[in-house]
Amino acid sequence: MTEQGAIGAPGPRVAVVRLSASGTAAVVRAGDPTIAQARDLAEAFRAAGRTAILIVPGLDARLARLSLPPRNRSAFLSALPFAVEDRVAGPAESIAVAAAAPERDGTLVVAVASRTLLDGWRRSAAEAGTRLRAVLAEPLCLPASPTGWTVLFADGVATVRCDPAQELRQAVGVAGKAER
Repeated sequence: MTEQGAIGAPGPRVAVVRLSASGTAAVVRAGDPTIAQARDLAEAFRAAGRTAILIVPGLDARLARLSLPPRNRSAFLSALPFAVEDRVAGPAESIAVAAAAPERDGTLVVAVASRTLLDGWRRSAAEAGTRLRAVLAEPLCLPASPTGWTVLFADGVATVRCDPAQELRQAVGVAGKAER
């Protein structure tokens, strides 16, 4: 992603909440090196405080790379849900799409999530008195490697980030399923 698409460092009063694929959550508060474990998202938001960045599993927020047409970009951007509709299960009205700033080569990285899930995350934060500064797909939190893949194994799921030209998210159930 370009610098324009980055949200920067969390800031002195912003907590980071990571939702796991199993529904548990972890909280890291600014200035505190400990990681607080929470049974669920509501508990994590209560521990987070006033402002948080939420990191969600890639299964819940898929990434896609689209080519922007050279003309009428604003119309294309307003129609993003329809541009990714064929990549998700459900109609365009049921999804939320967030886009990073366009890349130099004219491509655009978008995150696609169920509107129901996104509304639930926002509601959970609001009920705990926490303002969400951003919601990030977990693969975007892994370092990009121009020559290979970066993989995080957690909660029986492999989160993968690969060459930016082939960015993807794959979830693989690894607990007890890997054959050697």
